[in-house]
Amino acid sequence: MTVCREKKDSDVVIVDYGRTPVCKAKRGMFREYGNDYLLFFVLKNIVNRNFKVGDKIGESGIYGGGVDMKYKQRDEIEGDKVCVEEIGDIIFGNVLAPAGGSMTLRMACIHAGIPYTTPFLTLNRQCGSGLEALEVLSGKLKNNRIKIGICGGFEFMTKDSLSVKYDVSTELYLDDRVKKCLLPMGETAENICKKHNYTRKDCDIIGYLSHKKALKAAKDLRYSEQIIPIPVSDKGKVYKLDSENISDDSLSKINTSGIDNINEENFVTEDEGMRVCDVEGLGKLKPAFLVDGVCTAGNSSQLSDGACGMLVTTRDFAREKNLSIKSIFVDYCCVGVDPSLMGIGPVSAVKKLLENNKLGIEDISLWEINEAFGVVLAYCIQELGIKIEKVNKWGGSIAIGHPVGSSGARLVGNLICGLESGCYGVVTLCCGGGMGVAALFYKE
Repeated sequence: MTVCREKKDSDVVIVDYGRTPVCKAKRGMFREYGNDYLLFFVLKNIVNRNFKVGDKIGESGIYGGGVDMKYKQRDEIEGDKVCVEEIGDIIFGNVLAPAGGSMTLRMACIHAGIPYTTPFLTLNRQCGSGLEALEVLSGKLKNNRIKIGICGGFEFMTKDSLSVKYDVSTELYLDDRVKKCLLPMGETAENICKKHNYTRKDCDIIGYLSHKKALKAAKDLRYSEQIIPIPVSDKGKVYKLDSENISDDSLSKINTSGIDNINEENFVTEDEGMRVCDVEGLGKLKPAFLVDGVCTAGNSSQLSDGACGMLVTTRDFAREKNLSIKSIFVDYCCVGVDPSLMGIGPVSAVKKLLENNKLGIEDISLWEINEAFGVVLAYCIQELGIKIEKVNKWGGSIAIGHPVGSSGARLVGNLICGLESGCYGVVTLCCGGGMGVAALFYKE
């Protein structure tokens, strides 16, 4: 449905977006690398495409030394120059990394040529973290505290596991409501299947469609404008810090025997998770969480490594700096739900979001609903009355993968690349602990 929306100088707008390929955790192409490496290339890409970097490069100046000044800047081609010092804040979502990934973000910023004087923040709203980062940054823009900023999400599930054991005080553990927060996510999905009578075939069909649409999108090069090629070579391998001093000599001793063509850089340019499958084949997989369960590896999201970022500003600043607007970030909503039914969160969040903006389901032209589990998508489609052809038209997290801190931002990228002019789109995710997040976008 095409609509005309009033333009305001204060509108929060997305002017650039990029992401790494999403690779399989523990056995994919990124397994010997890390969060910092992936995040660095996302930030470097955004910096190189949009900003002028000052002349002071190195430890004695205010800039890190990683940015390659030989890259052609966007402002050398068109428009007024945007100085990297104008970045007001950098906010990223992360769920599993030590210390919330804050030092990972800081190191990546410095190496990408972002000034030491630019503040940074990581936050955790579980699977909605990447989307929450956009909401927090937009608040600073709306309040005129900053003019432009970068946000997104990152996760390296090869190293950082979802299997966290919590120490719970006896006082709290005796409360049955509290125990719901400790349920594995797969069991909460099984609870939805049982309560709302979703069958194995219902969920397998969702899994099949996710792979089918993702494969077609990849073949049609739909992801090409999003994906940042990531070099994989000895230079990117993780160096395990210990008591010895870091030096050129010690770095030369890193074992690179597992990497082919170490003198050349190979590039990862495609997502790894999608595969050819059919409903019959998916039906032969064993249940992943309960012996007689519905959820399997074929109808649930994959553990993955990945990062993505967005350059966000206001309409008036974008106009001043001649930055092209990809989408308008209209509104955001977050709600809480029963932790034992975590996957129902998007329905409540979407209803509140649309009510706040006086819109109906029929007003939304495109949906990106995170496929944490196939049953989550099935439930959202049924409860909200969405036409399935409007949902995840380029595939979802079952096929592509789900780096939990990153997916909220990845869904935004997919939406704004697929949304047609004059249309509204919605991104929504369920979140661990019992939450739902949803955001409304408009493309002019």
